[in-house]
Parts: sequence; structure tokens; C-alpha cells
Amino acid sequence: MIRATSRIRQLMFAVLALAALICIFPGNANADSIVTVGGVTYDITTITTTFNSTSATLEATPWWGSQTVADEFAGQVGTALGLPNNNIGLGSWGPFFAWTNILATPAGNFNAEFYDTFYAGIADTEQDPNTTYTFAVASVVTTPEPGTLIMVLGGLLGLALFVRMKY
Repeated sequence: MIRATSRIRQLMFAVLALAALICIFPGNANADSIVTVGGVTYDITTITTTFNSTSATLEATPWWGSQTVADEFAGQVGTALGLPNNNIGLGSWGPFFAWTNILATPAGNFNAEFYDTFYAGIADTEQDPNTTYTFAVASVVTTPEPGTLIMVLGGLLGLALFVRMKY
């Protein structure tokens, strides 16, 4: 009976340790390219669609409305997301960081920044909003606050002491 109780305690401790590790080191399976701009860390991913069918999503990106910020994002991502927009120009192009929609033109084209292999750097383009391209989108990467980690670790320590004192 004593051995069974000891094994149950070991199993409980192992489960709690695993839970603590998951809380402390949560994986980020969807990360394509992590960049930090203006002190904020972003997970940059891509979507393949037309500008017109997803303009609301593209207009919600942190670089929308600023060519300078779009340049900064495109420069940090570089070729990390591949070169999905190929056969458009002279080189292969990275995902588009769309930053404005030119409503004054008859077609309502959009402007975007991207990494261009021909120039080996950042370039800009004006493209048709009804053609399918690969666009970059961003989400803010959240990290647990130190206070949360301390509370989790404190709780686990307290639980371990309670179990140790009880048995």
C-alpha cells in the first residue's frame, strides 16, 4: 500500500511538472516569421487571395497607411516566408505588405512593399486588386507576464509542499 501511494505521488508530481513546463514554454506552432517593430513583436504569416476579397484584413495590418512601416516589416521578413509572388517582374518576390489602395486610379490598384530577389532588397509595386497574390498579415505575439509565471510556480511549490507534509 505504501508503494502505491508513493507511485501516485510521483505521478502527480510528474503531471504538475509537465503542466508547469507547458505554461512556461508554450509552443508557437504557427510562427512563420517573428519580427519586432516599434517595440512590439509580431508573428507574420501569409494568405493567398485577391486584395479586393480580403481588403478588410489587409487594412488591419500594422503597416497599413505607411510605406515606411511596410518597408521596415518587409526588410525584417526578407525571404523568411519564401518568394511566393514569382513570375510577376524580373525576379521572385516575397509576400506583399500592402499599405494603401489607390482609389484614384480606374482599377483601384493597391501599393505594396516586398522583398525582390532581382534587386536583392525591398521594392514597391502597384498591382491589380482582382489578381491573386500572396500577402503578409500580422498578429501580435503575446507572452506571459512575469507575475503570472511567478504565481504559477508559487502555486506548484505550495502544492508540492502540501503533498509532502501530508504524506
